[in-house]
Amino acid sequence: MAVRAAWLTTRGDSAGGQTREDTRRVPLGMMTPVGEWQTDPGILPGAGGDEAVIGGLRLYRTGPMTCRVLGGRAVVQGTLEQGAYPVFVDSPVHLTVENGDATNPRVDLVVMRVYDDPYDSSGRTEAAVEILQGTPDPRPKSPEVPPCAIPLYEIAVPAGASAGSGGIDWGSALRDRRFPTVAVGGIVPTGAAAGRYAGQYRDNGRALERFNGQSWGSPLEDTGWQPLAFGGAVQNVSYAPCYIRRIGGVVYLRGRAEKRPGLAEWIWPDQLIARIPEGMRPFGGRIYTFAAARNRIAQYETCRLEIKANGELYCMSGNPNTPATDELPKWISLDGVSYPAD
Repeated sequence: MAVRAAWLTTRGDSAGGQTREDTRRVPLGMMTPVGEWQTDPGILPGAGGDEAVIGGLRLYRTGPMTCRVLGGRAVVQGTLEQGAYPVFVDSPVHLTVENGDATNPRVDLVVMRVYDDPYDSSGRTEAAVEILQGTPDPRPKSPEVPPCAIPLYEIAVPAGASAGSGGIDWGSALRDRRFPTVAVGGIVPTGAAAGRYAGQYRDNGRALERFNGQSWGSPLEDTGWQPLAFGGAVQNVSYAPCYIRRIGGVVYLRGRAEKRPGLAEWIWPDQLIARIPEGMRPFGGRIYTFAAARNRIAQYETCRLEIKANGELYCMSGNPNTPATDELPKWISLDGVSYPAD
């Protein structure tokens, strides 16, 4: 049997019941909660093949109007009373698409579906991969996904399509409708995943995002760029402009400090440049060396800044006792400066 489901039949059923092998191979434990009693359905990611996110239950053409769905594992959610069915496909399922309508195109839907007679009165107790035929129309739509099923692919069937007329253009006819599911606490490997609970993570293809119960965002606290404050004794320093930002436990600076127009053009030793706000100060104070402006003497093209524990940012360039203007910067770049915060 190609398609098998766990927790669907019992030992005494005519269908034979769930075997020990079934229990070992179905995706038990792959359950992300959706509310108190329901489970997020979908395909288990990384099931092989050359696809980065979902490798299971891949569809390949086998003829002008035929295809096959390869193996994979999935979770199918039924009604609230039914619960969720772990399902796996252990051998290819061969499907035949019905000939196209004489006048209009249609869109068929390939689904993974669980039939459970006590709940759906279908007369069937089994899992299946099957094609739901769409309605021919000048602007056709895919059939609705039935209860206790998950979509796999849409197939665009042209008007008049048949094996004798060349069949389906499989290269352009398929639309992948599969979506992944993972265990609670797992990282969903797609940026399109819906948020299910606060604290859930997903991979958007570039970085991890965390769901806060309302929307997806960075898992690290990010203050965004804020103007770096000038105040108190800082009377003669301007900025063009300077900013500060904290992401997680790291603080970043950018911009440049310079003298205000009409005042002495040099930034003197022990000059208070700015004040680092609370929550963004380095523990115990830190000293950093980074690029300053070009001066008259090449060896003084860098200067030292000191960020004290109270948040005061000082320029430490030149000799604090008898400074020579040759040794002093006209402006100081903060770009690229970062440090761990408290």
